[in-house]
Amino acid sequence: MSFPPTPRRASLAVPLGLPDIEAEPYGARSVAGVAVGDLLMRYVPALARGELEIVAIARRPNLLTKVAVRRHAGARLDRRPISLVLGIGADYVRRVRSEIGGEPVHIVQWHGDPARYISDALGAGYVPPMNLLDASRRAEVLLGEIDYRGIPGPKALNLLLAGALTGWHIRLKRIATSPAWRTLDAARATGRSVPAEVTARVPKGLALTVYGLHALLPTGRILGIRRGTPANEVDTVLREHLGKTLQVGVLRLDADAGHIFVSERVPAGRQLSLPIFEQGS
Repeated sequence: MSFPPTPRRASLAVPLGLPDIEAEPYGARSVAGVAVGDLLMRYVPALARGELEIVAIARRPNLLTKVAVRRHAGARLDRRPISLVLGIGADYVRRVRSEIGGEPVHIVQWHGDPARYISDALGAGYVPPMNLLDASRRAEVLLGEIDYRGIPGPKALNLLLAGALTGWHIRLKRIATSPAWRTLDAARATGRSVPAEVTARVPKGLALTVYGLHALLPTGRILGIRRGTPANEVDTVLREHLGKTLQVGVLRLDADAGHIFVSERVPAGRQLSLPIFEQGS
C-alpha cells in the first residue's frame, strides 16, 4: 500500500469504536458483516463449503474493508486460507468489490499469535517488534520511519481498521526512539559487544533478537564462514548457531527501514573484546 505521510510524531495511535467504523465478529451479524460477509460467502467456494470461516469484519463504507478468515476446525486445506479466498486466477474478491462500488477489500488471515495477527491486519508484510499488554489489549508496534509514515494510511484509516478488526488498541512508534535502539546505537559508537539470541535462518544469514529488537547477522559475518566455504559447511555452521546466544558487534542501524545489522566478526579497523571471536567458535 502506498499512502501519504502522517504527521511527524513520536508515536501514533487511534482510539477504537469511532461511530463511522463498523466492526463486529461476523457471527454477530453487523450491518457491514452481512453485506460484505454474505458476498464473500456467495463468491468464495471455500467459504461456501465451510472449509473456511469469517472471524471478523471491520469496515468504513466506501473506503476500505478488512476481513479476517481462518480454517474451519477439522477442515483439510490444500492451500493457505488467504489463497483460497483470493482465488488466484478466479478473482473472487474482485467480484465482491464490484458489488460494493469498487471499495478495497483487504483479506487477513487470523492468527492465534497476536503479533502475527496485528502485523497482517496492518499489512506490514513482516512481524515487527512489539510490546503486548494482554490485560488492556494494547499493542505498541515499533517501525522504521518509512513504515511509520506509510502503514497508518490516509487519516490513519488502515491503522484504525486494523485495531477494530483485531480488537487491539494499536500504537505505532518509531523504532529509533526506543530505549533498545538507543542502547544499540551507543554500543555501535563505542565498539561494545551486545548479547543476541539466534532465532531463525533467513535467506541472507541468521535472524537474531537483541534487546527485544530484530537483527540480521549476514552469512559473511559469521565466524567459520569465509568466501569459498563449501555450501555443506555453511549449512552446518548456520544450523549449529540456531537457538544460541552470541556476543555480536553492531555494524549498522537503518532508522528508515528499521533494520539492524550485526557481526560475529571484529569489523575492519575496530578491536572488540569478544571472547567468542578469540576462540573462533
